[in-house]
Amino acid sequence: MKKITLCLLLVISFLCLNCKKDNPVTPSMWDLSGKIVFNPVGGNHTGIYVIDLNSPDLSMSLITPNGDEPRVNSKGDEIVYSNSQPGAIDIFTVNLIGGVPVDLTPNPSLTDSWPDWSPDGSLIVFNRVFYPGFKEAICIMNKDGSNLHNLTDTSSLAIAVMPRWSPDGRRISFIGTTTRDALDGYNIYVIDPDGSNQVLLDYVGSKPTPSLPVWSPDSRTIAYAKTDAFFNLYLIDVITKSSSKITDSEISLTQQSVSWNPNGMLVCVGENVKDTSSYRYGVYLVSPKTLLIEKTLVNNFMPLPSTCSSPDGKHIAIFGTTKNDKTFALYIIDSDGRNFRKLKDIDNANTFIDNWQYCQWIN
Repeated sequence: MKKITLCLLLVISFLCLNCKKDNPVTPSMWDLSGKIVFNPVGGNHTGIYVIDLNSPDLSMSLITPNGDEPRVNSKGDEIVYSNSQPGAIDIFTVNLIGGVPVDLTPNPSLTDSWPDWSPDGSLIVFNRVFYPGFKEAICIMNKDGSNLHNLTDTSSLAIAVMPRWSPDGRRISFIGTTTRDALDGYNIYVIDPDGSNQVLLDYVGSKPTPSLPVWSPDSRTIAYAKTDAFFNLYLIDVITKSSSKITDSEISLTQQSVSWNPNGMLVCVGENVKDTSSYRYGVYLVSPKTLLIEKTLVNNFMPLPSTCSSPDGKHIAIFGTTKNDKTFALYIIDSDGRNFRKLKDIDNANTFIDNWQYCQWIN
């Protein structure tokens, strides 16, 4: 009798194990950790917010009510951002937990925007517009605002915008043009942090790109947009200057939200051109080797959802509005496409994030 009972227990245990394998339990939101900083516009919320994934109620806190273009430093404790001032736009920093913002560029005759941290958090690069004349330059300064100086020369480049630091800290990418005449077109450049070795990588179109170029984790490749007759995504090797167009026969990948996850795959937002509904945007994984969509993560979003990957690359956060729930909310999906779920309602369906780089998942 004992032998029969033991056999039955072994069989039941085996079946239970198989059931778990065939029917994995969807993990709760509590398998997530860290914080997500984001910058909503168009709805009831304005400013820069942080959602704490470690809190039991996924608490959302306002960091500063008037900030735009936030970037978090590598330590995850300080934010640099732009903010409108009377007659100007300045660069500010503020602690992630709040506090008194520090105006690093208090000059009423200048406009400063698109700030970004160096990987070690010691320097800040940004765009500056000089008046009169509307000359623009890429500038750099210490994190406290000291030693501020131009990287690019306004006599050779009339416009220099959208600077972004490479992950290894050795190069800075930006968009520029030699004159303010749109017929001359815009190019993507890289430059060393000391202002030397400025290199033109590629022509990007007769008008400014709608999104900031984004570096691959290994600092070898940049994803960027070209903006002539149509908006198209490209990758370029910063060493060989070899560029390639990212293509798909049915999905038109947009430039507003494209990022690299820590595993070296591209996370892209795309529009299903064959879908006539208003909810036809999805999130896709694109291989930088094949330049093709390898996996559809989720569909049925309104334009335009914004994404950011978790620091370990296991999850992707999506801010957007879906077909089934017409509320701007935070969603999470595993990087392999499983376990899509909504974490938190945020605002009404008119809300969005202006650029994917204005949401960041930090430890």
